Amino acid sequence: TVARNLYKVLREFDEEEVDYIYSEAFPEAGIGTAIMNRLGKAAGHHVLQASEITKLQDYRRIVFVSNSANCRAPIAAAILKKQPLFQE
Repeated sequence: TVARNLYKVLREFDEEEVDYIYSEAFPEAGIGTAIMNRLGKAAGHHVLQASEITKLQDYRRIVFVSNSANCRAPIAAAILKKQPLFQE
């Protein structure tokens, strides 16, 4: 299930001492409620908006990763390439 895989990945991140985890927000209904609850706990309930995150980063590389049989990552990359990117 989604929740079980999320817990597994978060445990792996903890074991590897990952400092930052970035995630999309999910609608807080149904399974989205459980996902956002778990992500919130993992973040110590410290949530940043995307605009705040980009101000903190010294680098400007965006990597889209997908390990499923669909093509979301290439599609997301293609959409982003068509957008003007501004550093505030």
